[in-house]
Amino acid sequence: MQAYDSARREDVLFGRIAVKNGLATQEQVEQGLAEQERAHREGAAILRLGEILVQRGLMTPSQSHAVSRASERLTPSATAASLPATASSESVQETARRPDRRSSASGLAAGAGGRFLVEVVQERVGTNVSEAEWVVHVIRVAGSLDLQSFPVLERTLNDLIEGGQGHLVISMAQLQYISSSGLGVLIASNKRARDLGGDLRLACVPDRIRAVMDVLGYTERVKHFDTEKAALMSFKYL
Repeated sequence: MQAYDSARREDVLFGRIAVKNGLATQEQVEQGLAEQERAHREGAAILRLGEILVQRGLMTPSQSHAVSRASERLTPSATAASLPATASSESVQETARRPDRRSSASGLAAGAGGRFLVEVVQERVGTNVSEAEWVVHVIRVAGSLDLQSFPVLERTLNDLIEGGQGHLVISMAQLQYISSSGLGVLIASNKRARDLGGDLRLACVPDRIRAVMDVLGYTERVKHFDTEKAALMSFKYL
């Protein structure tokens, strides 16, 4: 009940920001919140307001992500709850500065749908050009990637990309749930990596997560592979 109440307050703020910026009408927000309330009373799965608006075609994933970011900045407690307990941005940057060996870092956040875990592992992939190699980082995610936890993944990806480590594989084998906020992080990071000469791949995407991505048109915008190995080897032919 406490998790629902917290998520509800966040979505009310999300709705106010969306209306203020002309991304949704007050009626659309109220209808989305009413749908949440019905699902809560019936014990059904509860979608976040951003997800509801995206699924109805009233908002794009990128717009939902932008509103979520604005909402998160206005709720410091949510930001604090999303900070990783076992790794900081400095530890990920240090990992990016050690391209000569396999290394890893991890993070933890408590999202509305449960714990969210991030593990970063550095790999090296030979290319088909001379003796050159790509340094590729595999980001393994687990749990619930939602409004409260997405800043952990966003910060991890930003640190790697801005540190010149933009060849990335996000492994989703253990991911149980993704919201429109989480998809927004993937979309923005994919574009940023490509703009800076890198690329982002997805691996081991569960069927339930792939279904959400299909509905939102995301699977056509990023390469995805059945295994981590296949995603890693795809960088061989860049």
